[in-house]
Amino acid sequence: VGYEIHGDRVGGASEYISYEAASGAWSGQGALVAAFDGRHGWYWENQTPEPLTLTLHASGAYLGVQGGD
Repeated sequence: VGYEIHGDRVGGASEYISYEAASGAWSGQGALVAAFDGRHGWYWENQTPEPLTLTLHASGAYLGVQGGD
């Protein structure tokens, strides 16, 4: 799995940060403390032709989780 965890500040000065990115990950865990208020998110990319099951456990202060195809 390839992934990136990132954030961008909304309003005022534009700011973008890439917290972490990797390719070929089999598993992972960790915590994110946001560097600033704004939108923070991540994406995963299945880098194989095989089906992928991803399980996300999240806690903390956030407005929601939105998935995409």
